[in-house]
Amino acid sequence: AIFLLFLYHASVPGIDVEIMFGGVFLLVLSKATVSSGLKFSGAKITVACVFISVLFGLAYGIQFTRRTVGFSPIITFATGGIGFCFVWRRQLTGSLVLPIIIHNVANLSVVYTLT
Repeated sequence: AIFLLFLYHASVPGIDVEIMFGGVFLLVLSKATVSSGLKFSGAKITVACVFISVLFGLAYGIQFTRRTVGFSPIITFATGGIGFCFVWRRQLTGSLVLPIIIHNVANLSVVYTLT
C-alpha cells in the first residue's frame, strides 16, 4: 500500500495539476487578459501568470471538510509562491515537462516526510 502511495504521488498529481494550471488555465487566461508582461529572470511574466499563482495558492489554502471550510493564509502564500515558480519555469522553457517533474518530486518528498 505504501508503494502505491509513493507511485501515485510520483506521477499523477504533477501531471494533472500542471496540465490544468500551466496548460489550460494559463492558455485561457492569457487569451482573456491583455498584458505585455515583464521579463523576470529570462521568463515573460504576464497578468495571467500572476493570476495562476494566486489560484494555485488558493487551491491548496482553502480546505473543505464535511461541516466546515477552512482557510490557511500561510499555506496559500507558500503554495502560491511555489505555483509562481512552476509558471515561471513553464514560461522560461515553454514546456510543462520540468514543472511536472518538480511538482511530483515535491509531492513525493512531502509524502516521504509524513510516512
